[in-house]
Amino acid sequence: MQETQRLARDPFLADRFRDGVGGGEGDSFRNFDLARFVDRVGLRSLERLVLAAAIVGGQTRKELTTQAIGVIRTEFDNAILELCQSPPYEHAEFTPAQMSKILTNLLADHSQDPPLLEGSQRQALLTAAQSKLGKEAMTPILQRLYPKLGYLYSVEMITFHSLCLLLSISPHNSLVQVLISLGPELTSDPEAVKGLLERFGITSTNPPRDTQVVELMSTLASLAAEGNIICDVGALVRALVSFVSVIYAQDSL
Repeated sequence: MQETQRLARDPFLADRFRDGVGGGEGDSFRNFDLARFVDRVGLRSLERLVLAAAIVGGQTRKELTTQAIGVIRTEFDNAILELCQSPPYEHAEFTPAQMSKILTNLLADHSQDPPLLEGSQRQALLTAAQSKLGKEAMTPILQRLYPKLGYLYSVEMITFHSLCLLLSISPHNSLVQVLISLGPELTSDPEAVKGLLERFGITSTNPPRDTQVVELMSTLASLAAEGNIICDVGALVRALVSFVSVIYAQDSL
């Protein structure tokens, strides 16, 4: 029990648990029940999340990965609450490297369908990590994490808000739905909104059409008139204009 707890408190050591259980032979490993095991050992929610995240973040047996996904979805909310405590464990605090490992395991593109975490959960995880480490420590983590997400984004400076924004996008939502769901705070950065627009096919080579802009603004105005909290319209306009400005500059040359 103590050894399992030690592995579950270090995202790097947790890989040993994944490799040991996932690569073990015999009935004990083939019939291994992760949820039952972590319950019997008495691990806390954050410890369970660390172990399960290590499993989904590496190569192992499919059935073990499926079990780990179930543990993550069951324990996520309580684990985030524990992560926000200071320190989360009796004698330990996550280092930036360990936090980066957790975020990579949980946020990297694993091609899960449905996704491993919902958009609100991904935001909650990043928010908890930033509140724990601070913005200065989070910046290099985001820079290392971003290339592993598998998302299209052309803006060079990756910020906390822009990453939260991109991670919130569902492939089934329209542009307006995403803008409304993010609200004014996460859409206050024009560069982040520009990256969002590119995800919906609006680029420097494919700028927004006049009719497209009018329809977008009319829909947002109607929603605002109905009392809905909408996105930061000023940042949205600046992002839209930036695409058009590039085309005008190219034509003038």
